[in-house]
Parts: sequence; structure tokens; C-alpha cells
Amino acid sequence: RDYLVDYLLNTWSFKTNIRTNADFPEFERLINLSSLTAKEFAQEIESPNKPDLQTKQIKSYFVWKYLTIFFSHREEWIGRLIDLDAKIFLFNQYVVEGKLIEEIENPYYSEQFAFKKSDRICFDGPLEDTRNIRCLLTEYIN
Repeated sequence: RDYLVDYLLNTWSFKTNIRTNADFPEFERLINLSSLTAKEFAQEIESPNKPDLQTKQIKSYFVWKYLTIFFSHREEWIGRLIDLDAKIFLFNQYVVEGKLIEEIENPYYSEQFAFKKSDRICFDGPLEDTRNIRCLLTEYIN
């Protein structure tokens, strides 16, 4: 294999240094989001000050496609982990400590509490919860 050809194809198609510099603010934001508490995460997601993905510098169609797919779900991925943490918190409060549903404070919004939704106990959160990650199924607990 000719390594010079591989090198030239990679540098012409991906423009790695340009992309790295352009994407750094967004990756830094993702790192910061992943280390926030649930309350801070909700405030950050709902704030209008989000960096915009700089697509004008993207030279390669494949890189553009990859970045739009990756960055379109970035907050959801981090949100799922924080939702899982909220579910563990809900389990500990309801099962381990034996608190009533009305006494369990929502980790996202301090002025809200857990609520009953059919056979589940749930929290409201900043992102839509289509998989009931923030909910605890009570059918098997009682």
C-alpha cells in the first residue's frame, strides 16, 4: 500500500485539524454536560446559549453526514444517563427510605415532586422520556 496516497486522501477529505478546532467548543460542552447534576443539566438544556455546529467549514460530505448524525442526538445520550441516575434516586427514595410519592423531590426541578402515572412513579425532566427511563415500575415493588 502506498501510505502517501492514504495520507493525501485523509487530509483532503477529512481536514482533521480544521474539524478538530471547529468542533472543540461543542465537545467541550458535551464533556461539561456529562459532569453536571440533574438540576444543572436541566438548566443548561433549557438555556438558549448553545454553540452552533459550524458546518460551513466542512469540506467532506461524509464528515458532514457523520457530524450531523452524531451531534443531533448528543444531548439525548447524556440525558439518558442522567435520567438513569434519577431513576436510581427515585428507587432509593421510594423503596429503601420508604418515602411517599408526594415527598420525593424531583432532582431536575426542586419545586416539583414525583407523580404517579398508571403503574409507574415518574419525574418530569428537560428532555422527552419516550422509554420511561425516569419512571419506576411499581408493579413488582409492592
